[in-house]
Amino acid sequence: MAYNIIHYDSSNLKILNNIETINGEFISNGQNVINNVSNYVLSTSNILFANIKNLDNKLFDTSNLIKIENLPISSYDANGSKLGIIKVDGITITVDESGIIRGNSNIDLSTYATKNELSSVASGLTVLESADLASTTNYTINQPITTTVDGVFPSTGSSILLKNQTNKYENGVYIFTSSSTLLTRRSDFNTVNNIKKGSYIFIKNGIDNKNSGFININNITTLNTDPIEFNLFTKTEITAGNGISLSGSSVSLKTVSEGGIVFNSGSAEINLSGTSIKGVLPIVRGGTGANNLDNLINLSTHTNGILPVVKGGTGASSFANLINLSTDTNDILPIAKGGSGASSFANLINLSTDTNGILSVTKGGTGLSTLVPNLLVVGNGTNSPLQTANLSWNNDTNTLSATNITGLVLILQV
Repeated sequence: MAYNIIHYDSSNLKILNNIETINGEFISNGQNVINNVSNYVLSTSNILFANIKNLDNKLFDTSNLIKIENLPISSYDANGSKLGIIKVDGITITVDESGIIRGNSNIDLSTYATKNELSSVASGLTVLESADLASTTNYTINQPITTTVDGVFPSTGSSILLKNQTNKYENGVYIFTSSSTLLTRRSDFNTVNNIKKGSYIFIKNGIDNKNSGFININNITTLNTDPIEFNLFTKTEITAGNGISLSGSSVSLKTVSEGGIVFNSGSAEINLSGTSIKGVLPIVRGGTGANNLDNLINLSTHTNGILPVVKGGTGASSFANLINLSTDTNDILPIAKGGSGASSFANLINLSTDTNGILSVTKGGTGLSTLVPNLLVVGNGTNSPLQTANLSWNNDTNTLSATNITGLVLILQV
């Protein structure tokens, strides 16, 4: 019986005619069609496997890590150095099959591209090392600089951006050595390879150019012939106001000694014991509103209620009968505190030493500073009493003597 069957070879698809079956096999032109197709599929599979294996060997090493020569290298920077090159030695730096770079603490990264370098390439800028000063006027390039640059005298080793030269090819970044030495171009901006359009430089000091950034707008092909021009790119204006101190990028407070502001572990605090604190804290802010406490509190107007004993008060609204000497006191009140310094009044007062002055009649005294011995005292209870020689008493004889007294009746009560 004859059949039609599809036949494949390496490049063609054919319809085979007049295929016969002999003993269960497909025969065409004396060939076993099924065996031929099977052999072709097997051969093709082996070739595909070999090609894949060959590709695998080209990409990966025996540890299934990406081979070093297959890692990409990006473009070059302004100095001609390769950016993004990876030094993989399989020991300090390795790259796994996912492209992850790993390394130990001894990796030498000196030739690796930094984030700033990559960012500058991406942004079209080449960021140069900052300069100390930048010019504001033209300088004679073949003579040493002996004056200030932007109001500041340059120091040895200072970097100076000249951007105002009459001959624009003289512009650039220079190193100042001394006031007797000519300026020299800085090594990172002194060839046609590193003087590039998009070179950015930041200025650290000066009166007008401090905290400013300038960018070169030209490429050059011939040094000292082609113009080099810098335009202002960024400028940060920071002015120290009253009470503020500015040093570079650091802003701090100008404080007065003992003025009440102190710093503790980087934090500002208020110290009310400062001797130079000015002004008076008003009552509405919790202060006294006064410079001192003298006569500050008027008890008749500034207080209300009764101060309890536990707070140092009397616990009473008046002093009437407030203190009971028999129960509310103990010990002896000393003389220095207005007391007697004694536990009783017995023999307490020595009239010869503990008194001075004259006790008046109204207080029970005589009103006299002295009394004559043996003369009787005559008084009316109001005025000072009298003593007269006409009336005397003799203690030895118990005799009362009266002389030159008329119209006097003495009544003696024995």
